[in-house]
Amino acid sequence: MSGITISVAMCTYNGAQFLSQQLESIAAQARPPNELVISDDHSFDESADIVRAFARQASFPVHFGTNKQNIGATRNFEGTIQRCCGEVIALSDQDDVWSASKLEQIAEAFARSQETFAVFSDGELIDDQSNVLPVRLWQSFLFSRKEQGLFAKGR
Repeated sequence: MSGITISVAMCTYNGAQFLSQQLESIAAQARPPNELVISDDHSFDESADIVRAFARQASFPVHFGTNKQNIGATRNFEGTIQRCCGEVIALSDQDDVWSASKLEQIAEAFARSQETFAVFSDGELIDDQSNVLPVRLWQSFLFSRKEQGLFAKGR
């Protein structure tokens, strides 16, 4: 399974302030995606221009579309995921900043076991200036160590 294909599904909506930094972190992956599929939910900022400029210089295919009207985050992600061709789909928010090893670690997790059907991870939370906040993602969702253990055991 080392030759696994990975699509990144990203949805944008008025995210111009953050978008370039996330696109750069995807481009800097040690294991680049096989494709990046982006759907813009009828933004009125420069999000579409930023994506188009990125797509022209990306080292992997970037498929970009815009919705004719705002359909909301859930429906936008549903449509974006449906357009992905990879065996594994990594979801990306427009205001994320990924560690350079994220996709490599995801691929390794799937390669370790044919029974793996999903991979998810904790993450640092940052403010709009990219300063690390004192709480991590799982803490913000109250996904405690006890709950993590139960989840790992299938409960």
